[in-house]
Amino acid sequence: MLFLDGYTFTQANDTRWRAKTLKRRWTCSTRARYGCKAKVFTVDKWIVQRFNEHNHPKPKRPEY
Repeated sequence: MLFLDGYTFTQANDTRWRAKTLKRRWTCSTRARYGCKAKVFTVDKWIVQRFNEHNHPKPKRPEY
């Protein structure tokens, strides 16, 4: 799971890149529920590209 600017992202099951490169695609965790198209691309531990326009508010985080 990836946390960025108050939103959560899950790693996409993208087989076209996995064998060829270390580049990973992460999609908004609410993609299925809201149809959010926000995504982030990483190489190793570095964010190399991001489309961070969400169509929903940030999820509320529980207070501990």
